[in-house]
Amino acid sequence: MHAKDTNTAHRDSQPSLLDPKLKRLFPKPNTDQADVNKVQSQLVQLFQNNDFKACKALGIKLTQQYPDHGVFWKILGAVQQNLKENEAAITALNEAKCLLPNDADNLYNLGNAYFDLELLDEALDAYNTAITLSPAFDKAYFNLGSVYEEKEALEDAEVAYRKAIEINPNEVQPYLKLASILDKQDKVDEAISLLSTITNANHESEDLYLSLAIELGKNNKVDEASKPMKKPSNWHLRILIYTTIMVYTYTS
Repeated sequence: MHAKDTNTAHRDSQPSLLDPKLKRLFPKPNTDQADVNKVQSQLVQLFQNNDFKACKALGIKLTQQYPDHGVFWKILGAVQQNLKENEAAITALNEAKCLLPNDADNLYNLGNAYFDLELLDEALDAYNTAITLSPAFDKAYFNLGSVYEEKEALEDAEVAYRKAIEINPNEVQPYLKLASILDKQDKVDEAISLLSTITNANHESEDLYLSLAIELGKNNKVDEASKPMKKPSNWHLRILIYTTIMVYTYTS
């Protein structure tokens, strides 16, 4: 479960609790008490229903009643992230970390909480540990790249974004971030090639087409920038692209 982030350009922010694989995220507690199973289900349901205040209240109660139950701390930390209570979330998620040391999702959440507080080194450590535990964790790689980008470690950010794409080539945002990183490293042709390739595969992504038009336009390749105009069927998208091209045509 992850907390939502208002600055979605920096990192992925969907809570892990919303992951459909709830059996993996919420293993049965090490107790035979049926009431614990019941209240855990209630806690998860409150989170999924976005009833964060009620979820927080129940989570606090359950962590006091069952302090050695790591899943309760994990859920409490995640809901506190959604309420932008990141310092409290870090405390809860670290409690969960002690009790669930091999839970990659919890470490991912912890990295997000650190990132939101601009504790970048701590965020790096949490994301890297999550990746060690779950090597195919594409969202962790994406957020890892965002931290490296914040630290201006562009080569490391590039590696992380490429890995996120390798794991999940259908997600658009890593391509956009990678293209931006390539541009910052003066790898303009590579950025354009990347965006051109992915727009061919994803014809109606407004962000992709606009990023490609901007990249071409600001590098004085206005003639090439007109080519994407022929592809999207969405007329609103065509108008946006055309406007973008014209801006760079008359300001270059």
